[in-house]
Amino acid sequence: MRWSLRVARVRGIDIRVHATFVFLLLLGAVQWGLPHGGLGAVFGVLLLAAVFACVALHELGHSVVAQSVGVGVREILLLPIGGVARLDKDPSRPVHELLIAVAGPAVNVVLAGALFLLGRVFFGSAWFEDGLWYSGLLLPPSALTFVVSLLWANIGLAVFNMLPALPMDGGRVLRALLSMLFGQLQATSIAAGIARVLAALLGLLGVFGENPILVLIAVFVFIAAGREREAVEAKAWLSKFSVRALVSGPTATLEPGATLAAAAHLALQHPASVFVVKLGHGVVGAITRGQIATGLQHRGPDAFVAECMSRELPIAQAEDPLFAVHLQLMQSGGRPVLVVDGTRVMGAVCMDDIARALSLLRPGGRPKRRKWRAALLPNRGPERTL
Repeated sequence: MRWSLRVARVRGIDIRVHATFVFLLLLGAVQWGLPHGGLGAVFGVLLLAAVFACVALHELGHSVVAQSVGVGVREILLLPIGGVARLDKDPSRPVHELLIAVAGPAVNVVLAGALFLLGRVFFGSAWFEDGLWYSGLLLPPSALTFVVSLLWANIGLAVFNMLPALPMDGGRVLRALLSMLFGQLQATSIAAGIARVLAALLGLLGVFGENPILVLIAVFVFIAAGREREAVEAKAWLSKFSVRALVSGPTATLEPGATLAAAAHLALQHPASVFVVKLGHGVVGAITRGQIATGLQHRGPDAFVAECMSRELPIAQAEDPLFAVHLQLMQSGGRPVLVVDGTRVMGAVCMDDIARALSLLRPGGRPKRRKWRAALLPNRGPERTL
């Protein structure tokens, strides 16, 4: 992801930290530094860094189990609002989703247990008898405060993530269990409905309790639950048809040396959403209508197609289901997918083609009011959040 730095690589998975993470560390420095000075500022930075190390381990728990059941993991991204594990695909079986979902909170439970035992070893009988394991939260910066804060952070991560509300881990556990009885589509609809009810209750609790963070969490859960349901609905419809249906007509091609004016002229005459770019008999890229329009606006009509086209295109076979191609599009950041039948190039498809297909396949034949792309999969593929 742009504006992110790789800090580690575990089992072939890049662990990246987004640049905005610096602001969170600064916030920790200010919160602890104002009442406790320079030592407090350093303590706040170290504590938040340790908490997000636990978040990274939480995501690694998801990732390692995902890999063990045949689901690839591209990267783990740490953001100020939490962590995200980017999966190559959704788990194919409910039991796999169940195992992946439980793995993250299980890591936090293990970490909390280890920290409790660590405190017992270093702080003696007072750790339990005098309640240091919870009263330490009220103390100034110290080793005790660090251990206790980290202990409760892991407890909070485990409990919060096991709320039975999509897209939290608890919601995925609920969906996995329901899928064993009703199938993924109906299970997602039920789990999303439960999530929205819980989100409404959390929102009311946040409003009456004057807790804006709780209100923000409620809004996030409410919106994300709807997106989960729409994503599964889209998968169900798109899996019924192959990509061949989108490229059955004659292929529209351009040369990399053609001008954007010529590309715009072809776009006016041809209904395709994306045009294959060939040099001789070889495909060197593809350009969408959106890329043509953007190029005309910023580069002018005399600019070349080669300046605006997408290169190194993902490849799909003509018989691949539309959903698989949709997933390729998201994983490639929206670059067009080249469709081939054996060795013959049939054309290319882009997000606009999938949007058109989805609008036709939905019951009633009309797209939903909100933009399908943002509502369907705004994060470019399956993910596991904090």
